Amino acid sequence: MDGSFLPKSGRATAGSDRYWNGCASRVETRLEVSVIGAVKVETAIAYALPAQQTLTHTELPAEISRMDQSLYHLEQVRPHLPSQVRSI
Repeated sequence: MDGSFLPKSGRATAGSDRYWNGCASRVETRLEVSVIGAVKVETAIAYALPAQQTLTHTELPAEISRMDQSLYHLEQVRPHLPSQVRSI
């Protein structure tokens, strides 16, 4: 699972907030998407699975952290993964 910063968005784009941009090594205002991936160990090939846009601070209730949001995303995806997936 990885949070990916999306540097391009319009000024009125829904979900625009301050997120960490690893390429710039700083927090910037744009979009973020949480992507879950699976790696086939034998071939070292990674596959992107469901992604979802990260909610803004104003969209999240005060008691819900971004980590909670990520864990919820994992909980929603897990039942749909094949039984061969051993770790999550």
